Amino acid sequence: MQLAAQLAADPKRYPAGAQIDLQTVSAREAEMWSFKVEGAEQVSLPLGDVEALRLRRLPRREFDQLIDLWFAPTLSYLPVRI
Repeated sequence: MQLAAQLAADPKRYPAGAQIDLQTVSAREAEMWSFKVEGAEQVSLPLGDVEALRLRRLPRREFDQLIDLWFAPTLSYLPVRI
């Protein structure tokens, strides 16, 4: 939800190629995750096709997860696919 709030607050600050750094906390550690803004894509959902902004988590270490997230500007940047 923090990513959605950041995107909605100032969308022009996050063009394709921009990077968003966000501190995350797990059961073992707190660490920074970096997300690269990939750009807008059409996403097919049960409610229909939606234009969404794709973000990709940039792994820093060998076994870090690669995560893709899609946020829909027309839905207040709520995540529509993870």
